[in-house]
Amino acid sequence: MLRMVINFGVLAEVPECDRLAAILAKARFQVPKLRKQTPSLDQVQAIIAAAHEAGAHSIAFGQALQFEGMFRQSSVTGQWEPDENATGGIRMNGKRWTDGLTWAHLDSQGLIDFATPKTGREMKIDTTLYPLIAAEIARVRTEDRIGPMIIDERSGLPYSEKEYSKRWRKIATAAGVPKEVWNRDSCAGGITKVRDAGAAVEDVSKHAANSDPTVTSRVYDRGELESSRRVATKRKEHRERVGNG
Repeated sequence: MLRMVINFGVLAEVPECDRLAAILAKARFQVPKLRKQTPSLDQVQAIIAAAHEAGAHSIAFGQALQFEGMFRQSSVTGQWEPDENATGGIRMNGKRWTDGLTWAHLDSQGLIDFATPKTGREMKIDTTLYPLIAAEIARVRTEDRIGPMIIDERSGLPYSEKEYSKRWRKIATAAGVPKEVWNRDSCAGGITKVRDAGAAVEDVSKHAANSDPTVTSRVYDRGELESSRRVATKRKEHRERVGNG
């Protein structure tokens, strides 16, 4: 249990504040336990195969991006935000789609350059070094690489996070993945595997655009891309050695 104590200082001399301070001094808050579940490579590949079999190619692509690219689910799906007055963009029922991966983030050399909405840090990913991601990109015709990367085939629009998770869960269950493993565990699974492969924590942190930037990542523009390439190389070597990564 976490105990939170607030010192009101001078304000504590005010009766109402003193009473509130006494109440909060006794407050205890349950800290959620850190999740330990992560999908294995076999499970990820099973999900991708099941998704394609079900015609849910977007789920297969999203799964590859989350596990190998270490993208958060919100970056894969984007966000639907209330925006009654704005014009342009992708809109539905008074909401506008934003903050998700688009084909504009992928250049002709296969590099993804994406600023994460959560931290504002850049993720620079060389997709040619990631077999699962490269295979999904190759499935999309060049002329169709416009707009959001992940589109719900049934509506022609980006997913809501809830609907993406719901469809992923149905496919994961069909692939034999236990319910204890969530879609949101995919990024953590990718990070765990590359750390097991021996990738430096500093490189992994840059690759995944975590919220604790180092001096190097703040100063050198190419730090994220080079870190990503080192991570990908380590992962490829580990996968070839033991077949699970």
